[in-house]
Amino acid sequence: MQKIVPFKGDGKYFLTHFIDADLDAAEVAAIVITTPDSSVRCHATFSVNATAAVKVQLFENPTLTGVGTALVELNTDRNSAAVTTVVSTHTPTVGSNGTALSEGFIGPSSGVGMATGPIGPGEFVLKQNEQYLLLVTSQTDNTQVSLSAEWFE
Repeated sequence: MQKIVPFKGDGKYFLTHFIDADLDAAEVAAIVITTPDSSVRCHATFSVNATAAVKVQLFENPTLTGVGTALVELNTDRNSAAVTTVVSTHTPTVGSNGTALSEGFIGPSSGVGMATGPIGPGEFVLKQNEQYLLLVTSQTDNTQVSLSAEWFE
């Protein structure tokens, strides 16, 4: 993952992740990041790890009929009690994907090992009061994937 440089010493650098241990061909894994309706600006990076080829897409403003299951957002400053204003979930019900911000393929061509890829240009400055959908589609059976987001506020 490409690292972003957080504000120093304020305890507001967070991460979340989701693992799916067995995606079959054409199956998807997804996380949703929802930014707050406030003046808080979220600077974020997204990444995916996969044991086989996957298509990776990042969308803004998806239409969701269900936001999915809550994920844990961790403050990386383990001495700080600060909590994030961002909400993260996995396995949403998607009506439409929204506006594509980034897409591509990652994964080892040999089917052996693990491939990692950052999503997009590195850092995104996310809109306030918006949802972002990180969608991973497996290209083969028995693919293990991990989806991650890191951000500072």
